Amino acid sequence: MNNDRYKMTLIVFWILLVLILSMCSCDRMTEFKNESEVKAFSMNSPNESLDTLKMRVYKFGDVNAYLKLEYYFYDISMPQDLLPYSLILSNKFNNSIGAIGVYHCLIGPFLYDGIEDIDSVTSNIAIEYLLKAAYLKNESAIFLVKKYNIKFIPKLNRSQIINMNSLRKKGNLKKAI
Repeated sequence: MNNDRYKMTLIVFWILLVLILSMCSCDRMTEFKNESEVKAFSMNSPNESLDTLKMRVYKFGDVNAYLKLEYYFYDISMPQDLLPYSLILSNKFNNSIGAIGVYHCLIGPFLYDGIEDIDSVTSNIAIEYLLKAAYLKNESAIFLVKKYNIKFIPKLNRSQIINMNSLRKKGNLKKAI
C-alpha cells in the first residue's frame, strides 16, 4: 500500500513539475522586450555571436560565416538584413555567393507582394548582380541567365525580372536559390 502511494506521489510530482515548467516557459515567451531577444531563439542560431560572424564577412570575406548569417536571417524571416554582407562579399571580395545574395535580397520583397511593383532602378541593380554571379560561376545564376537569356539592357531589365518570376510562380521553374 505504501509502495502504491509512493508511486502515485511520484507521478503527481512529475506532472506538477512539467506543468510548472511549461507555464514558466510560456510566461518567458511573452516577456520579450525587443526583437533581438526573439532572434536568440532562432532554430539556426549560430554558435558564434552574430557580431563575430559579421566581422569575419566584412574583414576576411569568410563564406562560411556569410552562410551562417544567411541561414540565421532567413530563419527569422529577415533576409533583407543580409544585404550589406552580400554587398561586401560581392564587391570587396568578388564572390559569386555574395553577388547572388544581392540579387535575392533585392527581388525578395517583391516576390510575395507582387513582382510587378519592382522599379527599374532596383531591377537594373538586381540584373547586374545576377550577371556578376553568373560570370563568377554561380550555378544558380548561370541557370537563370541561360534559361531566360538574361542580358543587361536597362530598358528591359524590369520586364526580364517580372517574366522570370512570373514563370517561377506558375511552377514552370523550380526555385533556383
